[in-house]
Amino acid sequence: MSEEKKTSIFIGYVHPPMILHYFMECMYVQVTDKKYDMVVQPVGSGPNISTSRNHLVERFLDSPCDYFLAIDTDISWHPEQVDMLMAHDKDIVSGLYHSHGEKAIVWPVYLKLTDDGFFERPKLSDVENATELMSVGAVGMGFCLIKRRVFEELGASNLWPFAEIMGVNGKYQGEDITFCARAREKGFEIYLDPNVKVMHTKLMPVF
Repeated sequence: MSEEKKTSIFIGYVHPPMILHYFMECMYVQVTDKKYDMVVQPVGSGPNISTSRNHLVERFLDSPCDYFLAIDTDISWHPEQVDMLMAHDKDIVSGLYHSHGEKAIVWPVYLKLTDDGFFERPKLSDVENATELMSVGAVGMGFCLIKRRVFEELGASNLWPFAEIMGVNGKYQGEDITFCARAREKGFEIYLDPNVKVMHTKLMPVF
C-alpha cells in the first residue's frame, strides 16, 4: 500500500542579522516532529519588511506546499500549537501573542474591525477570558497559518500582497494589516485562536 500523502507546510520567516537560540530550538523541534512535510525558507530582512515577506510568498507559490506558516524570529512555540491552528481548517488563522508600545502598555497583537470599516487596537480584557475562535479584522504575521488558495487568489509581486501604506484614515498601516485588508477584500475571513498562546520576546518576554 502506498503511504498517505502528508499535508505540507511552508514555514517562512524574515530574519535579522542574528537569530536568538530559542527560535532555532523551536524550529528544530517543529521540523523533527514529522507530522507534516516541511519546507523551511528564511529570507533576510531589509529596509522594507514587506519586500521580504513578498519574496517569501513568491517562493511559497513556487513550492508544492498546502499551507504557509509565517513565524517571526522573536516567537517561541510548540508543534502542538501548529496542530491547533491546522484543526480549524480556516483560510487565515493566527495564534495569540502580545506586544508592548508606549508607556509599556501591553496589548494582544490583532486588530478589531469597527462598524465604519476602520481597524482598532483591542484591550487585554478582550481576550483574557476568551476560549473560542474569534473572527477579527487583522492579525500579525508572528504566528499565522494561511492556506495556499489565499495567495493564489491574491498573487505576489514586489508590493503585493504585503505593503506598508497609509490607510484610508491617514494612519500608518503595517504590511501585515495591509495583507489582511487585501485578503478581506477578496472575501477571506481572518481568525484568532486565543488558546494558541505563543511567547513574543520584545527585549523581554511578553506573555
